[in-house]
Order: sequence, then C-alpha cells, then structure tokens
Amino acid sequence: MKKAKRTFIAIMALGLTFASQAQTNQVEEPPKSQVEYKNQFFMLPTNLADNLIQFGYERKLSGRNSFMLQAGLYLSGTDALSEPTVNGQGVKLEADYNLIFDNVSKRDNYKVNFYISPYVNYFNASFKIGKDYYNKKFVETVDSLRSYGQDSIPITADGKAQLSNVGFGSLFGLRWTISNRLVFDFYAGGGGQLATYSGEGKYRYPLKEEFISNFIKNGIMGRAGVRVGILF
Repeated sequence: MKKAKRTFIAIMALGLTFASQAQTNQVEEPPKSQVEYKNQFFMLPTNLADNLIQFGYERKLSGRNSFMLQAGLYLSGTDALSEPTVNGQGVKLEADYNLIFDNVSKRDNYKVNFYISPYVNYFNASFKIGKDYYNKKFVETVDSLRSYGQDSIPITADGKAQLSNVGFGSLFGLRWTISNRLVFDFYAGGGGQLATYSGEGKYRYPLKEEFISNFIKNGIMGRAGVRVGILF
C-alpha cells in the first residue's frame, strides 16, 4: 500500500514538473504574431512602365532602421528593329537607408509605418534608334520641324546613343504590412540627377519620350512608386 502511495505521489510530482515546464516554454516562446522577420525580398511593379524589371533586398538593422539594395534590368524592343522604335538595354542599381517610425495601426495582425529614405542610384543603358521611327516622328511633320529645328534632318541609318546617370535624394513612404509577411510600400520624393549622354543631339528627343522617368535630364527630379514584398 505504501509502495502504491509513493508511486502515485511520484507520478503526480512528475506531472506537475512537466506542466510547470510547459508553462515556462509558453512564456519564453513568442506567438507567431510577434515573430520579427528581418529580411524582405521585393519587386517594383511601377518601374515596368519604363521597361525596368527591378527587384530588391532589405535587411532590418534594428526596430527603426534598415538597409536596402535594388537591382534592375532595362530591356526595350529587340535588336532586329523590324518595327520603327527605340530599342535599348542596360542596368539600374540603387542603395537606400530607411529610417522607420512606429507602427501607427496599433494592431497585431498588420502594421502601418511611415519612413524616410535617403537614396543613391546609378543607371546605364545603350540605345538603337530606328531610322524609320525617327524620320516619321521627328522629321516629316511641320510640328516636329518647328519643335526640333535643325536637328530634324532625315537619317539614312539607325542611330545609336549611350546614357548614364547618377541620382541622389530622399523619399517619404508608407509601408503597410499584412499578416506580418506581405508588404505594400508606397513612396514619393526626389532629388538631384547628373546625366551623361553620348550620341548626336537629335537622338535626345526619342529618348525623352522613351521613359516616364526622364533619365536624360540634369537637375531636380521627382519620384514615386510602389514596392511589393515578402518578409522572411
């Protein structure tokens, strides 16, 4: 009888020990909603308007700041120039430092953060301008002759040009994180741009119309766009 009683007491003590340990583990392990993901992979769908396929990686340095690297590939048209057009290929690189403010949503299932982001970027591309495209759009009409003056002389062969620029400035954005993983990032701002153009002056006109973002201009430029990413 005494042996059975001792066995029962031992089992009860063991059970209480496991229960206590389980409670301790629950306290030490944060719920999934509080797990902090420090990495993000994202793309910029709005840059597709400029024929830029651009992706990026963000690393959270602390609760209030992060570092971001972006890389893009510019591709427009084909080398054949079978249609009157401007064809080109190149790259764009960018680095950003994000200063992130507190979550203003006060919710557990999603966050809304404002941020300020200084940036620096670099773009380089080469272009081929089809002679049919240039002669039709910039030479044959009276309006084009008035607009472009002496540069509006017909060309007999496809033209070539090279463009590179460096940009720097600051963005102000709003970041919306859904279910702690999916990120929608809306930003606007701008800064300075230093562009270097290589080619005949007449080919500046087709390149100005090639982009929504005016990569060929020197001076102050505005920017706006959207990033879509996943945290991991």
